[in-house]
Amino acid sequence: MLRRLSIATVVAALLASMSLTPAEAATRSVPDRRGDTTAPNDVTRVKVNNGLSRLRVAVKYRNLGQGHTGAAVEVDPWARGGPTFHFGRYQNFDGRWKTALRRERTDGSIRDVRCPARRARAFPGDRSLIVFKLPQRCLGKAKSRAYFQVSGGFHEGGGPPRVEHAPAKPFRVHRA
Repeated sequence: MLRRLSIATVVAALLASMSLTPAEAATRSVPDRRGDTTAPNDVTRVKVNNGLSRLRVAVKYRNLGQGHTGAAVEVDPWARGGPTFHFGRYQNFDGRWKTALRRERTDGSIRDVRCPARRARAFPGDRSLIVFKLPQRCLGKAKSRAYFQVSGGFHEGGGPPRVEHAPAKPFRVHRA
């Protein structure tokens, strides 16, 4: 009886630890230094949830409402060995917003990727947040971990855009 009880306890402990580990590894929040760029769309935090069926990236800004013209999530699902995906939300010169998903191959060629279920919503004002949602199927047959980095662009007049990468180095998040 005692032996059965101890085996059941060990099995329960293993199952509990296995169920906690993927959930913890699938979500990661990374701060970015406030004021490290002069652009008003200064990124302050990036939170990634690399779920089994959907990728969700929430990007917090210092002040999203002032002069925001675009942001993109860069995803390398092959852990630095295959094409990189760029999922962006941009403002055209006519003032309309659009989203685009592009795949950049290692040879530098860029192609649009069809993925009608992708979403990117902005919440300016007090929240100063953009949330990107992308089904995993749009990334092809990727590994269980991926590298992430966010870039934000700001255009003033006819000058070149100011771009910030947050964080400065891509960070890795395992999939649930």
